[in-house]
Amino acid sequence: METNCGIDVRNSSLLAEEFVSLYVSSYRPVVIRGLAPSDMPAWEHWSRGELTRRYGGLQFSASAMPYSELYHGPHQASQTTKLTSLSDYIRGFTRQQHDDHSTGTEFPCYYIFDGQILHRNPSLAADAPLPEFFSSSSSNLSVLLHQFLVGPKGSGSPPHFHGHALNLLVYGVKRWYLWPPAEAHFDLCPVWEWQEEHMRGRGRGGGE
Repeated sequence: METNCGIDVRNSSLLAEEFVSLYVSSYRPVVIRGLAPSDMPAWEHWSRGELTRRYGGLQFSASAMPYSELYHGPHQASQTTKLTSLSDYIRGFTRQQHDDHSTGTEFPCYYIFDGQILHRNPSLAADAPLPEFFSSSSSNLSVLLHQFLVGPKGSGSPPHFHGHALNLLVYGVKRWYLWPPAEAHFDLCPVWEWQEEHMRGRGRGGGE
């Protein structure tokens, strides 16, 4: 796999010591392919049908951007959060055509971004255990917050910045936009609006 922005792409043979010394300590992003083991339960349990069957009754807050209650942007959608079951949420965006960013809700591209559900639901958390890096005594790594994300095409986080983060993609495709640290910034509008305003000929840069 090649990237066009100078980001290393490694495979699962990357050692914990290398991961820490080359990337964590130097704040360098890296893509690690095949990090999740082939027998990870999420491969089976988190398909759209199985996720609905096993966890459809779980309640989530869905909004146009993560932590919308904290980051009130100028867009009305960014200030609105809806409580929904996982099954209703998945059913809503499954039956829609994604080419217009519609999910059948009052606002487009609602996104589940939950920082508590994996702590409250051990079986869901056990489906995607942390990589061995975090159990290695040589890495000295720990996790402060586990987050669970689900969304249709066009959903996601607007440009932002924070400390170290590990993102595990189980199903689908995730597009990243990255800036050098000195150019890091927050945008307080939903990501689809940011894409329309900043990626059509302006090329301002990054996000997640």
